[in-house]
Amino acid sequence: MFKHFCALQTLKINIMNNYIKDLEIDIIDMVQNEILQGYFEEREFEDKIYEFVHEFIDNQLIYYKDQIEVIQELHLYDFSEMDSPQNIGQVAYMGIMDELHNSGKVFEKSNYKFTLADII
Repeated sequence: MFKHFCALQTLKINIMNNYIKDLEIDIIDMVQNEILQGYFEEREFEDKIYEFVHEFIDNQLIYYKDQIEVIQELHLYDFSEMDSPQNIGQVAYMGIMDELHNSGKVFEKSNYKFTLADII
């Protein structure tokens, strides 16, 4: 019984990690595209990355079905540790942001190419 429980927990963590990894890849690709188009400069990175991530996640959570999917994927059933969310959209948003901050990949400037030398 315990082995089955541990295997199930590992599966849940892998699903959650895949969801966040896919989201990170999407965000990094979109930010990189903004950089290459000249809308996002290296000196503005610290200011703009949070704004970009916020807008990206907001767009991902427009519909209830997407919010519910995030809650299920990230197992956000106990949100007592969160900053008083008022609706499921806020639960989903806070859960995603928490996971992104824990990983740190989308907020790490070294994951982006700002100059031609970085690209080559």
